[in-house]
Amino acid sequence: MVYPPGIPIFIPGEIITEENISYIFKNIEIGLPVQGPEDSTLEMIRVIKEQKPIL
Repeated sequence: MVYPPGIPIFIPGEIITEENISYIFKNIEIGLPVQGPEDSTLEMIRVIKEQKPIL
């Protein structure tokens, strides 16, 4: 979790940029807890697409 706590780095629908990845790396490098990455190298990012209910 980086400052401010509880605010997500990415939001649904957001385009992930090199700047976003750099921000995460910088926080990890200085020892701040970044919540969520399953791959600490950030080689891969899990994208979760919410499924819509069948009506």
